[in-house]
Amino acid sequence: MAAFACALIDGVRLWRLASAGGGADSDKAVMFGVIRVAGCTVLGLVLAVMYWRGADDARWSGDEVLHETQKIAADIEDGPAPTESPVEEGQPDQGVFTTLVDNETESVVKGAGLALSARSVPPPEGAADSYVITGTKPGQDGSAEPTKSQACLVFVSAARVPDDLPSGAPDAVRVPQYKVSTKVTAGHC
Repeated sequence: MAAFACALIDGVRLWRLASAGGGADSDKAVMFGVIRVAGCTVLGLVLAVMYWRGADDARWSGDEVLHETQKIAADIEDGPAPTESPVEEGQPDQGVFTTLVDNETESVVKGAGLALSARSVPPPEGAADSYVITGTKPGQDGSAEPTKSQACLVFVSAARVPDDLPSGAPDAVRVPQYKVSTKVTAGHC
């Protein structure tokens, strides 16, 4: 703002010098003033862009949350997805992938303390599970405050995969693992 005020003041000074007319000294003063006006204008634009970019990094946009949720879904689909309990084929089981989704969302951190949080919601008919992924920002007390930017992560299907544990190992804790198919949409589920 100060740079634009500087440019305005120099512009008024230039107008007065040009109106007065004069010799070589007046022409030098006008040229010096033009250079100062241009410099102040460029400085003002640079500072405005820096401020705009900094303000943009301090909040989530809906597209950014959607993009990060799509990356989380791709990571989950890449390998077996462990669960806390078995999933019955065709039976929705709200919250069965909670630990997996929480671990994935906690790994996403953006500049200025921005992060993601996940909340389990009832899955749509025929789906195995679903979550609302919300962008968060740091609150005044240091806690994470949710923003309006959300995406919906739906586990469309979950097919059991072998756990590769030897069948004769009685102490082995079998963690059900699934090959999942997901769908991501913008907004709330």
